Amino acid sequence: MDIIYNADSDKSISGKYLNPEGWWDIEVQPIYRRVSGGSTSSITDKDLSITRYIEAQIATDLQINEIVYFRQISPVLNYSIPAGSQFVQEDNVFKTQTDGATKTITISSTIPSRTIDITLVGTIKQEPSTDIFNDYVSGSLSKHCSDAVDSRVIGKSNTTAWNLYATQSHTSSTYLRNTNFWCADLVNKLTCISPWNSQSGAALGITLITPRHFIACGHGGNYATGTTVRFVASDNTVVARTVIASKIHPQYSIDSADITICCLSSELPSDIVPCKLLPSNINSYLPNLSALYLIPSLCLDAQEKGLILDLYTLSTQALFRFSTKRNNFTETIIGGDSGNPQFLIINNQLVLIGVWSTSAGSTAQSTNLSQQLSAINQLILDVDALAGISTGYQVSTVDLSEFPTY
Repeated sequence: MDIIYNADSDKSISGKYLNPEGWWDIEVQPIYRRVSGGSTSSITDKDLSITRYIEAQIATDLQINEIVYFRQISPVLNYSIPAGSQFVQEDNVFKTQTDGATKTITISSTIPSRTIDITLVGTIKQEPSTDIFNDYVSGSLSKHCSDAVDSRVIGKSNTTAWNLYATQSHTSSTYLRNTNFWCADLVNKLTCISPWNSQSGAALGITLITPRHFIACGHGGNYATGTTVRFVASDNTVVARTVIASKIHPQYSIDSADITICCLSSELPSDIVPCKLLPSNINSYLPNLSALYLIPSLCLDAQEKGLILDLYTLSTQALFRFSTKRNNFTETIIGGDSGNPQFLIINNQLVLIGVWSTSAGSTAQSTNLSQQLSAINQLILDVDALAGISTGYQVSTVDLSEFPTY
């Protein structure tokens, strides 16, 4: 990614450069609503709870989602909304009152100087069949993961709750955890996340996957022997180890195998907890994962912000997009964030999905590590051999036996 990046400054993107005043964009999302008529039935489609309407009058309402890139100055958006009865506004949702309803809204900010005109066009039509998503089915992994995020962020603000550390000084090796962090209750599990290493600083993240091995992105290259890597225990004690062997995935591709595995000089203590990975059959637990049915995930960046992006694809790649439902905790992924982890929260554990490879606007991607388990375990054996040792470690996958498969 050809993006200027300074890991010590807050970030916002306008095109491909840091905008010191912050930046913002607007996304318009259709929402379907039954107006009248038709028959109704409740449908369960695997892990989805759906209401199905047959031959009903269906309105297409429009929801305006603000995508704000924060910096020291957070953009303040002003709305100019003309009067009229074609839509009824409820918060950021414009409910269509007549078929073909049209309204142009002007959205602007002073800092940065930016104005966007959004034309909303709503419809009300009789549809032969319309499915409206209600929620994920109780007991499903999708419901569990969604609730694990939403129950933690409710009532919290990004001004106090999205920084992993209240104090973070790489120069003095001081890291004081933020007790208001939105998932601070998982503090011992968060210890797998390294805030700094002597080769790339705060950029190009590192995540512990065994007591002696970490994973990073392949496009960041190998880590030199002697590179110092820091981890932070739940009581803010800094624990450092050095790299003694490193190897990039032999079929490296930024699109499918963007992985480096490294071996450390000695085991980390038990209060630095390696994360688990998703099993290879994860899609059988998330059968409807798509751009329509998304799962919120904890995502880290180079500043150690606990962002929330929505996972929508697990194939060769894991694909993410801005979480419009949790917009205050969403921020774009940019150069320097590479290698930082994404997790599902499952039974109060951080379960690794991947580490950042690349991004484009409001979307980002990583290698889907659940499809690379054998390769990762082989890389662990390989770096052990390069170091002339045998640690006996392999990665651990999360136990999903309590959840249904489909």
